[in-house]
Amino acid sequence: MIQDEEDVKAIAQLFADMGDSYVELIATGSDESMLIVHALLEVTSDPEYDIASITFNFWHSLQLNLTKRTIKIVKKLGKTYKNRQQFYLFEQTGGSIPNISIGVPSMSRVY
Repeated sequence: MIQDEEDVKAIAQLFADMGDSYVELIATGSDESMLIVHALLEVTSDPEYDIASITFNFWHSLQLNLTKRTIKIVKKLGKTYKNRQQFYLFEQTGGSIPNISIGVPSMSRVY
């Protein structure tokens, strides 16, 4: 067991540097990357703030990366949904483009 606090900090820094270097891979959730995540969780759970805080930059970077990935996925899903919805409307109208002017009065009512 490691007793010297400086050795613990050095090992914690090593894990944090690995996490920072492989944040893109870690964000994919691969089995291999989870080994680094588990090591970083151990460091983060250390009762000494000076040791646990070494990992904070990694967790922030991971959060940013995951947020960007999520936004890209949601946008892609939104486009897919919109395309399917438009295709469904196209099919339902027998292949013609429907007039979906909602709330616009027809000209026959104005005159």
